[in-house]
Amino acid sequence: MSTERRILVCQGRCCRKDGSKQLLTAFESQTPPDVQITPCGCLGQCGNGPNIVILPDKKIYQRVSEKDVSVLFLTNKN
Repeated sequence: MSTERRILVCQGRCCRKDGSKQLLTAFESQTPPDVQITPCGCLGQCGNGPNIVILPDKKIYQRVSEKDVSVLFLTNKN
């Protein structure tokens, strides 16, 4: 199992409608050097978006907003 920290940002139709494109931009602009941000397809949580998954922990966060980005980086350090 990889220990590389990655954040998958859903870019499925429902999440895009709820602002995931802007969320992806916010993550990309605030990313620490040891974290990889990856846009992904639908995470199967439609209606609860924007959704992200933090790997390798497999933590799913729903209804994430741009203001949550810095908090997520602080609370999910190895």
